[in-house]
Parts: sequence; structure tokens; C-alpha cells
Amino acid sequence: TKISIIDKETTDLVSVTIKAAGSDYTVGQSDGKYTLKDDADFPLDQDRAKDIAAAVTSVSADRKVADTGADSSEYGLDSPLYTVTAKYSGGAEMTFRIGSYNRHTDSYYMSIAGEDTVYLVSKTMTSPLGYTMKDLIVNETLTEPDEKFDALTGIKVAFSDGTGFRYSLVSDESEDAEDTWALSLLDGTAIKGDFSKEAEALYDALFGYKPTDWVAYGVKTDEQLKEYGLDAPYAEITVYYNDTVVITPDDSSAPITKTVEKTLTVRIGSLVPAESEPDGESGTTAESRETEGTSAADNDAPDSETAEKRYFIFDSGKIVYISKLSDLSAVLELPEWE
Repeated sequence: TKISIIDKETTDLVSVTIKAAGSDYTVGQSDGKYTLKDDADFPLDQDRAKDIAAAVTSVSADRKVADTGADSSEYGLDSPLYTVTAKYSGGAEMTFRIGSYNRHTDSYYMSIAGEDTVYLVSKTMTSPLGYTMKDLIVNETLTEPDEKFDALTGIKVAFSDGTGFRYSLVSDESEDAEDTWALSLLDGTAIKGDFSKEAEALYDALFGYKPTDWVAYGVKTDEQLKEYGLDAPYAEITVYYNDTVVITPDDSSAPITKTVEKTLTVRIGSLVPAESEPDGESGTTAESRETEGTSAADNDAPDSETAEKRYFIFDSGKIVYISKLSDLSAVLELPEWE
């Protein structure tokens, strides 16, 4: 039989503070909207914030382990994995400490501030508490045209040294003829052949790319872009496409439908220093501590990856990401031709 610790609605939550190795943040809630305390502009994932709220407003233990040991190293509660303080409407407040993982029961030790009792709680509660800042941001993507690849007229990849290449749509008006794609270098050299498959593969790679390691958000000014080499990027990818717009004249006459060419851009900036860590990247999650008796002081091994990384920003985006160039090879590298 479950032991009920607290049973409230998510709307009863005022705020929840989560402290862990590499994480220390507070999520507030008002009228069903969640925001990051002291940073209302942070693009907070509302679904994940609600997961956290649910985890601390409806809390039950699988069983009681001991009547004493709330701060014991035996249960990892002297150096807890998570220390969580939840404040509820009406002034109620509760602080939970989540300790070591018990592999025999597939659950975690938990204690409540002001009590000596030790409980075992399931992953249903602990999993959302492991969200880092990296997990809580709403990631940006490149918005696809309505007609996807069929709307495109060109794709240009330009590097800072003046080199690069461009795919261009070649329309054939003759009956039953299919459009093809040409490839040329930015120095004017035309490459013979039909590069339709290569152009579509580049499109798929670009629009399917979803970086997750970010270093800054709310980036708007030229000065901020310059900090990451995005004002004069190492590489800039420009997508040209046709879009249908409806124009309503000022004289109240009938709306006019018009096809216009638009562009989308992606910029790749300066190299990321080897010692740089993206926000939310460090820290220990519950899954990394699934060994009985370990303490929160046992951190993950540092990332040994040495692949070249650069700063990256989407068209009109406000989040600066960190991307491995190897992940963008399908976008940045010229195709082979005979």
C-alpha cells in the first residue's frame, strides 16, 4: 500500500526549487503558466515544468524503510542527489531530499526535512527532478516552407573565406519534363550534371537537424552575436523558396494572391573553446546514480569528445547552440561529381 506524503493539485503549486550537482533553479507557477524565477524570458518547456509540478504535488512512497536516518550516508541522504523545496498556496512548504538508488527495488531513498523517517519512492517522482536547464528550454528548429522541398529555388553554402557552392532549381517548361537541380561553385564554376538528389539530401539534413546543447538564449543584439562569431560567420547557409502571400489593398478592393521569394538562413560561428561547457550540460541525473549507496558527490566522467565544435544559430532564432561540425557534414561538404 502506498504511503501518501502529500496530495495536491498542480495548480496548488506556487514554486519549486531544485538543487543538484550542476543544477539550481526555481520554477514558479501562476494560473497554469510556468516561468523560471528571476528570468521570465527563459523559453521554458511548459510540459516538462508541469511534469516537475506533478512530481512534487502528488507524492507517495512505496514503503517506509526506517524511522531514523534522514541524513544518513547509508541512504545517500547526507549528500542528496536532489534537494527539492516546494511551496504551495496557503503557505504550506515541504523540502524533499532524494538519496541513493536501490537497484533491488528500482526506487530511490527519500527523506523530508524536519523528519527522521526514510522512504523509498519510485522513478515516477524522481525522473522529472532530473531535468537540467538544457532539458527545460524549448529548442528552436528551422521552420519548413509549406510545400517543403518543392517550394525551394536554391540553397547556398558560403564560407568566410569566399568559397562555397550553390544548388539552383532549373525549371523545364516542356511537356512531361521534370525540374532538375544544378550545382555551381561561388567562384562561378558550373558543375555538369543533375544534382536533384544531392540538393534534396542537403535540405533533409538541414531541416532535420535538431541541436540540443545551447550556450545562450535571448540573443538579439549585434554585440551578442559577435561574442559567438555569428556576426561574421564561419559559414552561412541560405535557403531560397517561393511562398504564396495574400495582399489586402488599402482601397478595400479584392485581396491579391502573389508568389514571392523568401529566404531562411543558418549561421555557424566561431570555434567553441575546449574548456567551454554549455548550460545544463553538467550535472548528475538519477539514471547516472543507479548504484546502491553512491552519493551525489560521484559525478559523471567528463566528456572526452574532441570533435570540432562551433556556435550555431537558426534563422531569426534567439538561442545559440553548440554543434559538432561532423553532424553538419551533409550540409557543408560538396558532393562528389564526375
